[in-house]
Amino acid sequence: MTVPASRKPAGRPHIRIGHVVILAAVLAFLAYKLHDFTEPFAYGHARWSDAYLYWFGMMHCDLGYAATGFLNTEGITGSGELIHYRSIGPLEGIVHSLFLCLTDGALWAVRILPLLASLALLALLTGIQRRFRDGGNPAVLAVLLLASPFLLKYGTSDAGFWALPLTLGTAGWYLYLRFLAQGRQALLNLSILCFTLGVFANWQAGFMGLPVFLHIALSPLPWRRKLGTLALFAGGIALATAIVLLHQGLVTGDYLYPFRRVLERSEGVDPTGGSIGWGELLMLQLRRFADYFGPVAALLAGYWFIDSAIRRTLFRDGNGWTLSFLATGLFYGFLFRNAAYIHDFLIAGFLPGFMLAAAGGADLFYRHLGKFHPRAWKGGAGAAALGLLLSAHVAIGVRSAAMFETSEARDLTRGEASVALYLARHLGEQQILAADWSSGYHRTMGSDGRVYANLRPHLAYLTRRPVRFVDTPAALGALLEEAGAAGKEVVLVQLQKGPASEVLPVPGAWIAGSHRFDQGRILTLRRGPDTPRPLTGARPASPPHLPE
Repeated sequence: MTVPASRKPAGRPHIRIGHVVILAAVLAFLAYKLHDFTEPFAYGHARWSDAYLYWFGMMHCDLGYAATGFLNTEGITGSGELIHYRSIGPLEGIVHSLFLCLTDGALWAVRILPLLASLALLALLTGIQRRFRDGGNPAVLAVLLLASPFLLKYGTSDAGFWALPLTLGTAGWYLYLRFLAQGRQALLNLSILCFTLGVFANWQAGFMGLPVFLHIALSPLPWRRKLGTLALFAGGIALATAIVLLHQGLVTGDYLYPFRRVLERSEGVDPTGGSIGWGELLMLQLRRFADYFGPVAALLAGYWFIDSAIRRTLFRDGNGWTLSFLATGLFYGFLFRNAAYIHDFLIAGFLPGFMLAAAGGADLFYRHLGKFHPRAWKGGAGAAALGLLLSAHVAIGVRSAAMFETSEARDLTRGEASVALYLARHLGEQQILAADWSSGYHRTMGSDGRVYANLRPHLAYLTRRPVRFVDTPAALGALLEEAGAAGKEVVLVQLQKGPASEVLPVPGAWIAGSHRFDQGRILTLRRGPDTPRPLTGARPASPPHLPE
């Protein structure tokens, strides 16, 4: 694969029109995403990943980096034991913590990084596209990317886990192509650095460096320089991987967790215990291409693939690079069968290469149409036809975003998210937050497979309060007596996840107010002059990391 000097193919729409289209696409995307900044989120909500990234960052801010060990922390037990999330590297949580600490925990701060990453991804892909002959029009790429249902729906949600690795990996591609064109060693070193840093956020960045590594191995560079470059590349990735493993091991005592996790998620077993066939997974991911990247983009990418295969140019010049970039999504999106089957957002690994392929397909469609109708071509019929396709793509993206907003609004009125969001808005300063220990609301499985009695950060961090768990009427009575002595009320959360018999019974005389949800209820409890004195019992311990 070579990278010839870029040139402007004949017969394209005037570049100034493209500038206007790019500006309009960016402004429309920004307008929607700035609206996103005002939207709430919680675990169990449509924007569930925002909640994860929020509490990763806030754990660092509240506990301090020394206490978290710079690891992503997804919860804390009643005894103060931290629950670490080790499926991704620590860099994502650390960067989010910087924004959150600077904004005093503002909810919108967790959406800054994904927004910047989306815009950076557009700039980098446009730069990569310009390295290819006939790579397509940048304006078309901008519309395909920014109007894709995936970025509109998940640009500040599920894709938040991919913001840094995708951006750093794509930057590594761009810098390497610049190196091939200019021959400057500094560009090659920066490219390797991008892939290396990305490993600290997500293993996907390391996979994205594989095409560059193989190209260096097959390049005509002098052997001494080639071996030195390959050693530098492999050493950087290996060092980053070793640091991540050593870091996790020193903090948690488990040095091999990522390898075990990879083996688990590579098994072809679905959540019900059934087998996941390769053909079944392939069809599922093809449907997701259309759902998340848009059916128009999927058709254009397919058009590019079929045309390049027929003309036997699939491995030449820009086509070869596009195909190799697209293939890096196979690791998370296909080879880790169990994870790919369950988690639709893992298709994000295909996003950069897929958009380059779709833009290339749009360019082929534009030029091929001109060959069949040369007169109409000169009159702008080709541009009009391509404009209709892009308009359909935008319309589908807008419709997907509208459906996402509808789903989000529905979450505000039911499910676990509705409880957390209700408390975030209505919990007063003179109220103590408590949860029914028996209802199962606190139980969660950590990334190490253990079941914890968890603080449930999606509840605690939206209210910025500790949660006091109670498991008996005596414990609830002791808490109610404590609150009464301090002139406060107790707000008790009861989610009926298990059998109704497990829910802690609350005497009616203690209840001053009730708000019911589809999965449970919130009770306001207080002691009045006629309220029976609560039973004696052990007082539940308050988690130590947040002040009341």
